[in-house]
Amino acid sequence: MSFKCRKCGTELPDEAAYCTSCGEKQDRESIISKLTNWATFKPKQVIGAFAALLVVGASVLTVSNAQSAASVTDSKTAANQEEEVWIAEDSDVYHSDPDCSDMEDPEQITLEQAEKDGYKPCKKCH
Repeated sequence: MSFKCRKCGTELPDEAAYCTSCGEKQDRESIISKLTNWATFKPKQVIGAFAALLVVGASVLTVSNAQSAASVTDSKTAANQEEEVWIAEDSDVYHSDPDCSDMEDPEQITLEQAEKDGYKPCKKCH
């Protein structure tokens, strides 16, 4: 294997410390490291590694978003099971305020049950 002089471009043998044409001292360490780095550079492997990182990153984001969505859904479900609302016998709406709409003897139930029973939220208080 050979290399070219960095000054004049003359082809030199690997063991040359000086150019046989112009006398320029050759920096062997620099040349060897450049040859070594470029000889091991494989664009397909770099592209493959980059693509793999993109896939892993996208997977992590997808899982994270799915977990966040599930967490929000679980929170809403838990809140609906715990939140209490008020209903009246003669109405099809539920209230967050038992004094809203002058209800007589309102019954307190969970928001989840009110929604299951077909009650709609009151436009004044909920």
